[in-house]
Amino acid sequence: MCDSLPSHHRNGTTRRQRARFSVVFALVLLTALSGLARGQTEDESPSTPSNANYEALLRRLSDVEAELAILRDSVPAPAPEAQEPGVISPTHAEWLPPSPVAPGLFTFAPPPAAAPAAPPKTFPTVQVNGFFQADTLFYDQSLHNREQLGDIQDGADFRRTRLSASGAVAENVNYFLQLDFGFFGRPTFTDVWGEIKDIPLLGTVRVGQW
Repeated sequence: MCDSLPSHHRNGTTRRQRARFSVVFALVLLTALSGLARGQTEDESPSTPSNANYEALLRRLSDVEAELAILRDSVPAPAPEAQEPGVISPTHAEWLPPSPVAPGLFTFAPPPAAAPAAPPKTFPTVQVNGFFQADTLFYDQSLHNREQLGDIQDGADFRRTRLSASGAVAENVNYFLQLDFGFFGRPTFTDVWGEIKDIPLLGTVRVGQW
């Protein structure tokens, strides 16, 4: 059940209580004045102050009854609604305290789709790389230096020009080849090796030059 009612229900209840209290008070006062009137003498004229008070009370009682009828008509009676047991009526939903649960806390979301499986590796594999290093020289000579050493020419040349290939021929067999074209005289291999991984008791065995 709800601990508190909306303000319009409380106001309607308070007005009805006040009207009922006024009616009861008027009836009690009317009864008391009627008893006093019976105890007076029979030669008392109808226009005495007692009769005037009596008529005023009757008029006030009529006004209170009219006001009570107006208040009763202004507060509509709740219409009975057929609903299942344990279901809160939408009309009374605003009486309940706000829910402490944040919106969307218990919303259901389907699990994310699994990522597609990577395709199986195919062997052999190869990856080609390369790099170079270049030198450039500029000379500034005095007249005396030219007389002793001659005219030294500016120049540029490659210090290293290397091309490499690496890859695998099996799941646990790798290779690496690197050739330097900037070496004096002729192209020269700088790295040539192959390795086998995951060998029992040995781990990785590499053979070649590196």
